[in-house]
Amino acid sequence: KSNDLLVGHLNYPSRLLDGAARARAGEFDVLQDAATVIVHDQTNATLTLVDPATVELSNPTAVPAGADVALGGTTIAVRAGRALHILPADGLAGATFAEDAATAEVGAGGGVAVSSDGDFVFAVSAAERTLTRVATSGADGPSIDAVVTLDGIGRSARVQVAAINDTAVVFDA
Repeated sequence: KSNDLLVGHLNYPSRLLDGAARARAGEFDVLQDAATVIVHDQTNATLTLVDPATVELSNPTAVPAGADVALGGTTIAVRAGRALHILPADGLAGATFAEDAATAEVGAGGGVAVSSDGDFVFAVSAAERTLTRVATSGADGPSIDAVVTLDGIGRSARVQVAAINDTAVVFDA
């Protein structure tokens, strides 16, 4: 409940909110995939893991201000400008998001999404009219495995991307 800065645990079978933790600021999103739960605090530019069993927040990890964050499986993608960082959720504590340490460089002006199993990350760029797909499960770690040109997208368009399995869907708003 964002008005009260609460992140809660709903015991659905009993329809009871049986745990809650207080977020650090009023502007936050909760990202969840099964037992992986993250609070993205946009006000303080942090990501915090939530233990779903105890509804306790871990120590926050700083991300670049204005970063776009996505979660799929246990894979976290953080996009800040042209820098795309990909990491496992259990690697969030102590992670740094320096631009020169990015997993990949992608075009500016767009969004990011992660496939439900965490095997693929998609970054869309209106400025360069591209969709970049990064495979996360390679032997050498995440690597770009496809870049597609998006014909018909204006360079100043407001674009978003969603992932459906290993396929991206791009929205031009």
